[in-house]
Amino acid sequence: MVILSAGMQKSGSAYFYNVINELVIRTGGKDARDVKAAHGLDRVMQWHNNNIGKLSLAKLIKLWRVSLEAGTFVVKTHKGPSLATSALNRLRLIKVIYGYRDPRDVLLSAIDHGKRILDTGGDPTFARMVDFDTAVQEVESWLRIWKRYAAMPGILMLRYEDMVDNAPETVQAIEQFLGLSIGSEERQEILWKYSRSNPDGDRTAMHFNKAKTFRYKTEMTQEQKAKCQAAFGEYLASMRYEVE
Repeated sequence: MVILSAGMQKSGSAYFYNVINELVIRTGGKDARDVKAAHGLDRVMQWHNNNIGKLSLAKLIKLWRVSLEAGTFVVKTHKGPSLATSALNRLRLIKVIYGYRDPRDVLLSAIDHGKRILDTGGDPTFARMVDFDTAVQEVESWLRIWKRYAAMPGILMLRYEDMVDNAPETVQAIEQFLGLSIGSEERQEILWKYSRSNPDGDRTAMHFNKAKTFRYKTEMTQEQKAKCQAAFGEYLASMRYEVE
């Protein structure tokens, strides 16, 4: 089986991906990076966190066929679900987990990321988001992707804030969804391995910025909050966030 770890940008998607990959490894599945190397999938599963980008039927079928030989493994994407995603999910040939975050904090994290990229070079997606109004428009487009995942039956939707505030319970929800089972001690080992608080933790391609929840409450002006309310208001309650 292929597990699709999808997520909104700047919502801890790398953190979710690595925790899910570790759960699979520790319950008899394959490290996706080993699968990529063994099957020559560098062009499909890109970068350290195996981002597959757009979810085309050909790409998903190819990965599913590999899983028949290699066993269960995890891939990542920020792209919206396709007709192929929905069909393969209904057929239970893939499992989908989608992680998201309060869009106001997503916006602030994206601006931080963009400013850092302007200083060091990198992904132009975030470099253009240092302007607040531009960032609002970009995050609004990501919310439309969230809405499409939220409408899909049989997938697991996870909030970044729940992972930060109650990681063990959130990981247990992932285990239950995937039909996996590990002990509490091993669960804590996984969380500590990727914890921002662990000085020796695995930081490879984790993209942590401040990694705080509800930053917008203290870091946005009233005018900025009002702009977010106008743009994101129809989504906030459905996402279980406070509407201001």
